[in-house]
Amino acid sequence: MNKVAEILRISGYKRLNAKQPLAKALAHLQSSHDVVFIFKKQQFLGIINLYYSLLRRRPSSNELVERALYHPPLLTPATSLTEAARLMAESRLYQLPVIREGKFQGVVTARDILRQLAKAPEMSFPLSTAITLRPAVFINKTATVSQARHLMLQKRTSRLIVTGRNKRPEGIMSSYDLRRTSKQLTTIGSRPKLKRTVAIGQRQIANFFHRGLVTISDDQSAGQALHRLLKAPVGSLAVISTSNQQITGLISYRDFLKRLSRHQGKPRWLFSFRLTLPYEEKFRLQNYIRRLFQRQQIFQNKINRLNLILSHQNHHSGRSTYKITAQVRASNHHDFTLINQGRYLTVTLQKLARQLRRRLNRQI
Repeated sequence: MNKVAEILRISGYKRLNAKQPLAKALAHLQSSHDVVFIFKKQQFLGIINLYYSLLRRRPSSNELVERALYHPPLLTPATSLTEAARLMAESRLYQLPVIREGKFQGVVTARDILRQLAKAPEMSFPLSTAITLRPAVFINKTATVSQARHLMLQKRTSRLIVTGRNKRPEGIMSSYDLRRTSKQLTTIGSRPKLKRTVAIGQRQIANFFHRGLVTISDDQSAGQALHRLLKAPVGSLAVISTSNQQITGLISYRDFLKRLSRHQGKPRWLFSFRLTLPYEEKFRLQNYIRRLFQRQQIFQNKINRLNLILSHQNHHSGRSTYKITAQVRASNHHDFTLINQGRYLTVTLQKLARQLRRRLNRQI
């Protein structure tokens, strides 16, 4: 099995000093998957990402980047490409840091991993056989931002194909485009007395979507689709049916990453640390958590995805506590969140495991 060390990048990634203003990091980010790696001298501190660092917190652009850091999943040189692809698909971060003995070694990107996937024998299969296509959801460019947001939630999709006259496709709108426009206001009219403020939700999406589509026919192989996706400056391809020349689905980087990381009958784990710990301690903690949760064999059949977020809180009284948030997707596709707090990390983890087991037992 190929390892991360084989495709490790030691240069060519975006990096900034922790004392730089956040506005400087924003200039390097073009999509919700982009990453800027933050350092204090030679010590790796974390990343800046549009979704995790900005859209969730909404900090001021005058803040220092060290105040908006996000701690991503960590890889080692011995991590398999399958595991790296799984972490990227789950975290939606397409660049991850590689750490060895607490020291930053370099970066692994989704594009490099997918170039390895392109060599796999199954990539010669027809596109519809090798990859599960996302159904295409259409919206007219005269629709409002609120209507687009509602349609995404209703259809459980992150991308909409925008159409114009005669229902002709003109471009694509992503969930990131909607998040980026939230809480904005616009003023209409040039005279002071005629000016009025319009909520962004009432504006037409014609001002926000990306024009142009990169397409591929459904009779092409998965390898040809992946090659086209890697070559084009886009995040997804529109798949066109050869029978009626209509768009039938979408395929993205994440779909290929999921294909590479597919595990039958195994839950998907994702860890997010907001703790100030050496990296080797974080790896030991990850292994402890896996052993703790896997002791309960019932988890293997009842959990599709488990995202654990660990954080540390200091109170005014001088007492400190650990807070653990578990975001769970059960095998019946029901999502729920559990939160547990305590003074001791291992005890809090054990309480959370018992709480999660009781919750899953009630769903049988």
